[in-house]
Amino acid sequence: MRKIKGINQKILFLIAAYVSLTLLAGSIALAMEIDRDEGQARESKIPASGLHLTSLQAAAYVQKHAGDCLFLDIRDPGEIFTIGMPLLVDGNAPFRFINFRKWDEKKKTFKMEENPDFVKAVDFFLKKKGISRSAPVIIICSSGRRAPKAANLLSEAGYKNVYVVTDGYNGWRKNKLPWSRKLEKDKMFTLISGKTKK
Repeated sequence: MRKIKGINQKILFLIAAYVSLTLLAGSIALAMEIDRDEGQARESKIPASGLHLTSLQAAAYVQKHAGDCLFLDIRDPGEIFTIGMPLLVDGNAPFRFINFRKWDEKKKTFKMEENPDFVKAVDFFLKKKGISRSAPVIIICSSGRRAPKAANLLSEAGYKNVYVVTDGYNGWRKNKLPWSRKLEKDKMFTLISGKTKK
């Protein structure tokens, strides 16, 4: 009887370990899928303005000019929850959200939808920091593919100096720049956005 019980416990442990690893692998695959452009395998990582930095350049600039610039992570909160975010960012202003209720049959994953409050989120963090739309804004996504679209949208909204991090969070971690899975609540726009409502 004990032997059967012990085997069952081992099997349950192995099943739990397998499920955990499968979920982690799925989250990583989803984060990679998010950066693929609809219908295109590759797209430019440079916004229309031409303003861009590598993760090393962005880290050095933010450390030197922390009070005069805004550094934002524009990934979905689910990505940040799964794989962390740079410690130097001023906040998370998601450009797109993963919609877990809609399926993309072509990509075989959940659909990504534009965040209608993206510019509002960036404005919120600018105001919080006490700087204007003419200040440098540096945005980072996973690999640098989403950021140019976000930068173009911000430029259309009147932002003057929006830089994208061309190697994204993947480059940030590869270069061993400071990051953490421990998140700060006051940097999550989706949690503090109620403060922006009038």
